[in-house]
This record gives sequence, C-alpha cells and structure tokens, in this order.
Amino acid sequence: MPYKPVFSDAQLQKIPIIINVGEKEEKNQTVAVRTLDGNVKFGVKVPDLIKKINENVENKKEKFEI
Repeated sequence: MPYKPVFSDAQLQKIPIIINVGEKEEKNQTVAVRTLDGNVKFGVKVPDLIKKINENVENKKEKFEI
C-alpha cells in the first residue's frame, strides 16, 4: 500500500503529526514522526514523543514542534 496518499490525506485534514512505525523503528523501539509541514524526524523514542506532545498542548502551539 502506498504511503504518499495517506500522508497527503492527513495533511489536507490538518492532522498535526503522523506517527510511522516500520521494521527499523520496531527493532529500535522508536517511531518516525512527520509534522504537518512535511518535516520528518526518525528515531524518536515514545516517552520523548509523549513529552513533546504534552508540551505542545500545554503551550497551545499552533505548529507542532518536535
């Protein structure tokens, strides 16, 4: 299944982050995070991502920052 349409649909719906878990991420117990503006950060540990999500919500950020 191609991922591009899924990412495009999410961006059109203004979903602030897309979390991707592939074989590499599963092996390393991390995730890849794509933001609404198309930036991707690989190797993000889940506890770190949760902390960042909470910070973004608490600070009412319009643009998600990793």
